[in-house]
Amino acid sequence: MMTTTAKAIDLGADKPESLWGKARKRFFRHKLAMFGLITLSLLIFVSVAAPLLTPHSPTEIDLRAIRQPPSAEHWLGTDGTGRDVLTRVFYAGRISLSVGIVAVAISMVIGIIVGSIAGYAGGKVDMTLMRVTDVFMTFPRWSSSSRWRLPWAQCLQRHAGDRPADLALHCPPGAASF
Repeated sequence: MMTTTAKAIDLGADKPESLWGKARKRFFRHKLAMFGLITLSLLIFVSVAAPLLTPHSPTEIDLRAIRQPPSAEHWLGTDGTGRDVLTRVFYAGRISLSVGIVAVAISMVIGIIVGSIAGYAGGKVDMTLMRVTDVFMTFPRWSSSSRWRLPWAQCLQRHAGDRPADLALHCPPGAASF
């Protein structure tokens, strides 16, 4: 009579790592990626917690503190109307972040719609939509062209205190959109 013994097989010991796990491990090992993550997190925190971090109002005008240099009370000094510059920078981060989030959301919606149509229809529709997308990504806006940047910067320096309507009259086309 023959006896057989069954060996226990350990299937859970060599579980392969998921793609997300590999990507996460690789991201956290990359020094510049971590620096960017920390910087972005700090900017988001400062912008969101601005009312808690600053004792001044971003719109409070103090005519006795016009154009003061940095001090213990105003770490970055004050502007031409006596407003605290550091407070205004912290609060401005909120606007910048919201503009970035809205721009990304709009781009995602457009990309999802175009990609869905191209993927569903396939064939010539897919080819046409992808070539149109390539054309849009190939040609930059005129406003970001380097031949226009210098005149805009010079004009904005000369007319920094002007109203937007004055900028439109004195500056090259598009300079008032800065």
